[in-house]
Amino acid sequence: MTETAKMIDTAENKYKQSMDKIAEHIVKNRDIRLILIAGPSCSGKTTTSATLSKYLFEKAQIKSHTISIDDFYKDVEFLPGETFADKDFEALDSIDLDLLHECLHDLSLGKTVDIPLFDFEKTYRNGIRSTIKLGKDEIAIIEGLHALNPEIYENFVEKNKICRVFLDCHDDCKCNKFERFIRRLVRDRNFRNADAFLTFTLWEKVIAGEEKHIYPFSSQADFSVNTFHRYETSVLKPFAEKLLDEIDQENIFFEKAVAVRKYLSDCTTVLPTDIVPKDSLLREFIG
Repeated sequence: MTETAKMIDTAENKYKQSMDKIAEHIVKNRDIRLILIAGPSCSGKTTTSATLSKYLFEKAQIKSHTISIDDFYKDVEFLPGETFADKDFEALDSIDLDLLHECLHDLSLGKTVDIPLFDFEKTYRNGIRSTIKLGKDEIAIIEGLHALNPEIYENFVEKNKICRVFLDCHDDCKCNKFERFIRRLVRDRNFRNADAFLTFTLWEKVIAGEEKHIYPFSSQADFSVNTFHRYETSVLKPFAEKLLDEIDQENIFFEKAVAVRKYLSDCTTVLPTDIVPKDSLLREFIG
């Protein structure tokens, strides 16, 4: 096995071992009905929810239902903020807490629950996404910005019925947010048709929201997982550098783009995307 192959194998196994540990905990504690997953932008919440679902079924035939807290948004007219531009989708008050509390409480008791559907194009709840009743060998995965905020579950779900997971992505050697920004830069272009300018524009607000709504509750987690893969910068580098070329010297984000470029320049190796395993968390960003 080559050094590159060993590095990839080590990174992928590190993440899988974290998922395996969480799944084993849930299998051993069958009172758990809800897995609450929170993490900052591009920390890998979507893949982690799917991976845990897969592991739980393989280990103990536990079937999972994934629920997004985003579907519990209030209609946009009732969100905090006077004008549409001022609407704060990240505030806890943007969530219909009464409905969410009722749903989580009833799910934990095995009652039938209608999960709403929030239509982001129409900016209001529009019908029912799904109807769920957790059987003996079923569990719900609740994913969202506020998932670890005690106001979401405390006093509504018995403590022994929840497992809380916090995700982050950071290079332990660098301790900055460039890793997640690079993931988002590439993801936004690949899946949201967004240019680098838009990603930079939104990033400051994203970071501010995370510092206010996510990180303060990270200590509440039963499990914390760093989803950074040691080889990912080598894969994302050529894509990110091409996107950063869109930010010229006249752009208000030029200095920030230079800082990201400097981080990328420290990585001298470039790896093709076809070396990334098909089931890797990195596929969430590169496709």
